[in-house]
Amino acid sequence: MIKQNLPNGIYLDWNIFQDIKLSRKNGLQLKQCINTLKYKRLVFPYSYSHIRDLSRSNEKYYEEDFNFIEELANNNCIYYREENTDMFFSIIVKNPRELMNICKNTLSVLPEYKATENSVFPIYKVNTDKLKESNILIPFLKKTDGEMNLSVFTEMINSLKDTLFSDYQLQKQFRNSFQEVVSLGNPAFSFIKDLAFYKHLFSNEQDIEKYFKDIVSSFLSLSRKTIETIKFGELITTSFYILDFFPSFQDKISSKNTINNSSTDAEHALYATSCPFFISNDEHTLKKAKVVYSTFNISTKVLSSSEFLDIFGC
Repeated sequence: MIKQNLPNGIYLDWNIFQDIKLSRKNGLQLKQCINTLKYKRLVFPYSYSHIRDLSRSNEKYYEEDFNFIEELANNNCIYYREENTDMFFSIIVKNPRELMNICKNTLSVLPEYKATENSVFPIYKVNTDKLKESNILIPFLKKTDGEMNLSVFTEMINSLKDTLFSDYQLQKQFRNSFQEVVSLGNPAFSFIKDLAFYKHLFSNEQDIEKYFKDIVSSFLSLSRKTIETIKFGELITTSFYILDFFPSFQDKISSKNTINNSSTDAEHALYATSCPFFISNDEHTLKKAKVVYSTFNISTKVLSSSEFLDIFGC
């Protein structure tokens, strides 16, 4: 089980900050409860990810939000020490305006999965003449003159992931295309077909959760990484990203919910592992965090604001 470095900390998702600030949902009750718990020496820290969320709002609200973060978090900011496995997290006193200056100079989005020199994906020529014109891989193979490699596979996944999971016909085409290529005896696709990541791509929530450790392991294996050797922060955020590939867990992309939001959600899930409680009102974040924490024996309890109020008797 991961050791929590902030045993008196309660991590609030950005949507909770906003609910309290705007007195929406049960925001007023939350504020009163938090003020009471502060007297019991509980802390409600903010993180760099809260500032990233804030940076996507209208600048005219910045100062108002800075003041609110100062009041709610008392300038307690979680710092992630990736290099120190005995003390991943610590709290530093930092004004949120300082972090905003850093954030403005940093472009951070959900990273696309990329091939590496160490990848185990075999490179070979595909006889595209034997594939049907409807095969979903053909446009990607044309870019490499028929050469199949991990870059082609990941480019296809990254380009389709925003539509693949909401379009049943596209899912069917995706499966048929893979089966067609596998039937030609191509080694890489036989390899992919046996990966837990591919096997469970369209599974229900229960099966994905049951096999999630295998799914993460198989995904990492494509670049010769393992659960045991990658850094803790990468393990948590990558696992969170992976769930976005599965229809059962994917959050719809919209003008208000972009890939940038998905990246920040993953970071919030990482920072929250420092505390006994992670509070959010986002259904998709709650669902994904529970799977990731359960899979990797992280004891942080994931709660909605209503559950939080019930547990603390506020």
